[in-house]
Parts: sequence; structure tokens; C-alpha cells
Amino acid sequence: MKRACLTLLLTLGTMTSASAQWQTGTKPLHIGIGAGLSVPVGDVRSTLDQGVQLQGVIRYQPMGMPFGLKASVNYQKNNFKVDEVGIDGYQSVVSGLGSLTLGIKLGPLRPYVTAGGGAFRITAKMTEAGTDSTQSEVKFGINGAAGL
Repeated sequence: MKRACLTLLLTLGTMTSASAQWQTGTKPLHIGIGAGLSVPVGDVRSTLDQGVQLQGVIRYQPMGMPFGLKASVNYQKNNFKVDEVGIDGYQSVVSGLGSLTLGIKLGPLRPYVTAGGGAFRITAKMTEAGTDSTQSEVKFGINGAAGL
């Protein structure tokens, strides 16, 4: 299960997301949603099919201030490849993350740094030889990013 959880978290980091966002212009509150394809890579590619990823984001940045707060809720699901592993079922991850963002506006560029943490509920539901089983665990993690 630990290997499956690790590979699923690696899959989370490599997913491609096409997103639609609503922003309120120069107002301090921004809301966004996203959906995309979760593409397993490496060793897990032989175990999991492509899946889906959904995300909801809310960000608050007071006007004139270089810092802000961001919260996101994420869901990802990948089915097992029945032909390859002989197990019918899926793995899913539900997560909630909170972050502090620091950024400034430099003409057309907006460099930023963000850091935070959250919880990830990892679930594997399987049917093997006619027997159903479900395994779940909650892991805590940190996140960070920088960009323009």
C-alpha cells in the first residue's frame, strides 16, 4: 500500500490540468475551478489507467498588500488496469491544502513564492478473486512553488 500511495502522489505531481478560472478583476477575492487528466508515469503506468483530477481554489489577497492566502480542495481518481494486475478497482486522493503567497508586481511580471501544507486522504478500493476490500489512510504534506 505504501508503494501504491507513493506512486499515486507522484502521479499527482505530474498530472496535466486544463482549468477554467473566474477572477474578480482587481478585487481581493479570487475563485477558480479546474479539471484535467491524470497521467500515470514510471512504474505505476503499468498498474493504473489514466484518470481525472478536479480542483476548487479560493484565494484572498488584500488590495495593496504583497501577501495572500490560498486554499484548495482536490480530487483525483485512477482505475487499476485489470488485465495487467488482476485487480478491479481504483485509487483516489482527496486533499485540502492551505498556502501563504508572497508576490509583487514588476511591470508585466508578477514573481511569487508560495508555501503551505495540507492533508491527503488516499483510498484504494479493490475486488480480487470476488472479495471486496477498501484501504484508506490520511497523510500530511507540504507544498511550495515559485514563478513569474
